[in-house]
Amino acid sequence: MKFFRQIRVRLTLWYMLMIIIMVGGVSLFAYLRLSRYAHRYSDRLLDGELKEAQAILKEEGLEGLRREIEFESKLGSKYSAHFRVYDEDAALKMQSKRFESLDLLSAGEVHDKLAGEPEHGSVRFGDDELRVLTASIKTKEKEKRYLIQIARSIKREAKLLEHLIENLIAFVPAILILSLVGGWLLARAGLKPMQRLSQQAALITDERLHERLPVRGVSDEIDQHAEILNSMLSRLEDSFMEIKDFAARASHELRTPLTALQLQIESAMHAEPAEARTILESSLGNLNRLSSLVQKLLFLTRAKAEAAETKFKRLDPGELVSSVCTDAAVLAGQKSIGLGLSTCDDAAVMGEETLLKQMVWNLIDNAIKHSAEGQRIDVAVEKGDGEIVLTVKDEGAGISPEDLPRLFEAFYRSRADSGTPGFGLGLNISRWICETHHGSINLRNNPDRGATATVRIPSA
Repeated sequence: MKFFRQIRVRLTLWYMLMIIIMVGGVSLFAYLRLSRYAHRYSDRLLDGELKEAQAILKEEGLEGLRREIEFESKLGSKYSAHFRVYDEDAALKMQSKRFESLDLLSAGEVHDKLAGEPEHGSVRFGDDELRVLTASIKTKEKEKRYLIQIARSIKREAKLLEHLIENLIAFVPAILILSLVGGWLLARAGLKPMQRLSQQAALITDERLHERLPVRGVSDEIDQHAEILNSMLSRLEDSFMEIKDFAARASHELRTPLTALQLQIESAMHAEPAEARTILESSLGNLNRLSSLVQKLLFLTRAKAEAAETKFKRLDPGELVSSVCTDAAVLAGQKSIGLGLSTCDDAAVMGEETLLKQMVWNLIDNAIKHSAEGQRIDVAVEKGDGEIVLTVKDEGAGISPEDLPRLFEAFYRSRADSGTPGFGLGLNISRWICETHHGSINLRNNPDRGATATVRIPSA
């Protein structure tokens, strides 16, 4: 059934269905309209005959009406009017020859119809159909009432309906065949640009992500689709470049401790015991540095891979930051750095607790690394306009203007950080966590000294 799953096939079938509905609707409307017109046309003719019979009866009496009926019968036309007349006693006074084959009305029916309104109806007469008008008429002098039935054949009108049906039977299949062929050609022509677009998109590989799909400039759905794909390709290209750059920098960061570790182990194998101990202690430091880097890389990789499944819950930001500051105070105390904290009440955010704690820890740890002994770090949690604002302010040397735009890049380290432990991943991880929580983060130099990291996350 793959054939029927093709868009062009479904478009053609939908097109045919619309044609069938329209042609069927128009045909049904024409048939009903013509059928109603045939009856109404016959009824108008019968009404005219009734008025003429009424006039004859008033002027010439029953005998004059009889002569008129005989005259109509002599014409012999199958489309002429036919008459039947009853008196008030339900006695048949006269009738046309063609009426002789039709059943007579009973006395009760005659009396009922004499008292009622004129009535139109239809009766079968062999292979013909007659339209019949039944009405009461009266003479002028004696006010005597008669019941007259006037009939005429509607076979001519029925022929028109038959011709209409024959024409529909002949032309509707031809219309459907033409609609099938036309719908297929239209669907094929309409989808051809999309097919070319798909073929061109299939040629773009990871080595040709710089290429873009052509936009025809007509601003139709295909152009919009091409623009969306080009936008996606741009994001993919940026992601691939970022991944390549990340892999290159990660390889470089891993290569240095691995090479040092290899050389130290080789030296320890040929050194004296006392010297070997010193070498192994240095090797342990490189190993710890390597382990820390691997842990950060694993955290970043797993967190991004599981971002779509991250479940947020309502958190108290003051309580969360206070918990991180309690642990960070030990690290700050080793450098005699003061750590202050101020929070606000009745604040809440929707977030993932582990990720937010990691972000706060990275910012405070970064401030501790860039602060000297005796300096102070102030951490604050405040409520803004529909957001929670976290600030981490230090009194360090600040940030050079050329480093500010690149601080959130993975593995980026300024020249001033050459002697500071770390890999340049903390701020990159913090930015990603912040964006995952639909927030923003920035770093700026303070007017006096030091720098301030500001995080803004929507409040719950």
